[in-house]
Amino acid sequence: MAFKLLNWATERVKDPQNRPEEFPRDEDLSIDICTEYSPRLGPRWRKDGPYSGEEFYEKLLLPRFLEARAKGALLWVDLDGVWGYSASFIITSFGRLSKEYGADEVLRTIRFKSVNNEIRKEHFIRLIREPKPL
Repeated sequence: MAFKLLNWATERVKDPQNRPEEFPRDEDLSIDICTEYSPRLGPRWRKDGPYSGEEFYEKLLLPRFLEARAKGALLWVDLDGVWGYSASFIITSFGRLSKEYGADEVLRTIRFKSVNNEIRKEHFIRLIREPKPL
């Protein structure tokens, strides 16, 4: 009887979206949250302060997501450079997108980039697949 030895460091899928490595194409869109929005993210709702998840959703995420879908392009979201992401910010922006358009559609369209923190990508994907109440 033969045993297959698994090397968890090499067997682990690098891309939590389980896709082959991809690179942005000319027609793809992008959002760099740090430079286009803010390196310091705010609360869940606009009424609670600046740089909220609600404002990010309405000003950047939803319009670019819809444009990417209409063009058959991908939307690359750069997560690096931000001081941190609260669950409430992610739920109010990406979770809301998932509830409105479905997790499969969101994950078909969006690609996350994070050179500094691979686990951050996994956290975003988990909250898209299993969106929490707003």
